[in-house]
Amino acid sequence: MATGRQEGQFSFDLEGELPRAPTRDRADAPSRDQVDLPPGGLSGLADASALVRSLSRISTRHPLDRKVIVCRTGGEGRELLRQLALRAGSWVGFEATTTRTLAIAVAGPALAARAIRLTDAFDQEGLLDEAIDEVLLGDGEDEHARLACGVGMRRALARAVTTLRLAGVRARKLADAPLADPAKARILSRVLAAYEDRLRQRGLTDTAGVYRAAAWVLRPDEEADRAGPLAGQRVYLAPGIERRGLAGRFLSALGRRGAEVLEADPVRGLVVPGSVVWRAAREGAGRLSHLHDVEEAPPADSTDPGATLDIFVANSVEAEL
Repeated sequence: MATGRQEGQFSFDLEGELPRAPTRDRADAPSRDQVDLPPGGLSGLADASALVRSLSRISTRHPLDRKVIVCRTGGEGRELLRQLALRAGSWVGFEATTTRTLAIAVAGPALAARAIRLTDAFDQEGLLDEAIDEVLLGDGEDEHARLACGVGMRRALARAVTTLRLAGVRARKLADAPLADPAKARILSRVLAAYEDRLRQRGLTDTAGVYRAAAWVLRPDEEADRAGPLAGQRVYLAPGIERRGLAGRFLSALGRRGAEVLEADPVRGLVVPGSVVWRAAREGAGRLSHLHDVEEAPPADSTDPGATLDIFVANSVEAEL
């Protein structure tokens, strides 16, 4: 109920209006991790994935070292560490990160020393809009001026510029690219050049610039190796990370500095794309490795219901359920 306050100020006491939930001792409430544990405690590594087993070996070899795992997403990294704790008992010293986050940490001091700031999404969108206006509304592109107000055209150009930047393509190279439509190539190269000019003039950089700077910071140098931003840390790359463009250049620089690729269960029946980081486990393939090669899958243990692998096809969510 409302209590007396000055006009325009209110306070509510809802304890008398809603039934209170029954209290339970927090010590008796099982956590999510406890619910996942078998009655005997830790679930063990016998049926764990090769990725979790490789993390367990690293934890055993370097129990107190700082260990950085580079993953595709933060959620993927947290789940890996959770599985490691459930099955092996500890994830002390491990830290999950992403390629972009680690690149920011590596390049941050160098960028700050040059008074260069990383753009946020709003800054970047504003710079792209300015670059598009300069090109499409300029004297040289009158026939495309009517497209400047179209949301679709702006989004397509902004997406293309961002993709080209991440791929490491500069405006001067794009101007001579043999595209089917020379007018489109000219517009795109001019927008890219205008965007790059604005970044330089305002002391800004984007994700592509961060990758480029991080790769430069990790250049081969004995003094940099001893006192660099990754000194004293062990870096591990989770399989499946994209290694194309400037992000790939940064990952290659990490590899030259000693970063290791974690082992993953091999995938039978599919060719691993060359654009991703990958390292197949030495132990061999399990049953889940044969999802695309079912005929060659090892026979299931008839005494273990969990060892059976059933594959089915469903054309809707309802049919799958």
